Amino acid sequence: MATRTESPSHVDSLGGWALFSAIVLVIAGGLNIINGFAAINHGSYYSSQIQFGSLKTWGWIMLIAGIAQLAAGLMVFARNIYGYYIGVVVAMLGVFVWFFLMFSAPIPALIAVITNFLIMYGLTVGSTDVA
Repeated sequence: MATRTESPSHVDSLGGWALFSAIVLVIAGGLNIINGFAAINHGSYYSSQIQFGSLKTWGWIMLIAGIAQLAAGLMVFARNIYGYYIGVVVAMLGVFVWFFLMFSAPIPALIAVITNFLIMYGLTVGSTDVA
């Protein structure tokens, strides 16, 4: 009786860029959820540093974005095609938001823009896991 062996091309694991994107999405989502809850609960603490809008509003935005990032990262780990789509959309929105924060916080904004571009690359061009 012959045993069936799988070739290395059929290994059931994520590729490099898809794995990177999923890990970054899960970490960023978790941190944004924590930051969102902190901004909602302690909205008056940093109110003098916010230049537009209320901190509670930004807290809800961060909470929703964090949930979307976390869900997208977990869906990419599960190789769900919608996780790739949601991850790209969330990363595009992240680039858009961080681009407008470039003049108030240049170094974190530059890091965030580059990271979001790498996520988009990892979920599109750098990923061979989905059709």
